[in-house]
Amino acid sequence: MPRFYIGGPSGCGKTAAIKIIKEKFPWISCQSGSGVMMKAAGVTSRKELEQIPEIYLQNLRKLAFKKYYQTEPNLICEGHYFLTDTDFKYIDKFFLLEVPIEKLVEFRLLDSTRSRSTIMSEIEEEINDLNKKVESFEKRFKIKVIKLSNDSSLENLVSKVMNFYFKSSTSRKPIINH
Repeated sequence: MPRFYIGGPSGCGKTAAIKIIKEKFPWISCQSGSGVMMKAAGVTSRKELEQIPEIYLQNLRKLAFKKYYQTEPNLICEGHYFLTDTDFKYIDKFFLLEVPIEKLVEFRLLDSTRSRSTIMSEIEEEINDLNKKVESFEKRFKIKVIKLSNDSSLENLVSKVMNFYFKSSTSRKPIINH
């Protein structure tokens, strides 16, 4: 079965979408990148994870995700495109959720689980940084990241992702064990 990575700015619907997928398709492992990292680092919060030096996190990420990718045949993982060659080796398709800034502000205001900026200029900068990461990833690995728009209907977003998932289930690239 395929392994997908869904990226996008904070608050665009990644986590909400994979929660719905996990409910509808319990045989698919749905994980957040920060969740995998917190487990690997032995911490229980994002705040604790942010205290770990970046150089350690980079190495931990490669090891944690390689192990995770090797043990989870049906996987949808979400994050912010902090990707490495390990991700490229194991993930079949990469997606970027796109949301108009006005909608992103609306989504962030509705979600009280985390504190996120709702200042337009800061969100524009976050989206620009994310797009640069995606472009760099595409150039480095000579792939195309599939852009999906979140039209504010999580059901539609889940349907788009799962259509790709089921179409990809028969055309998976082989796992490279390193």
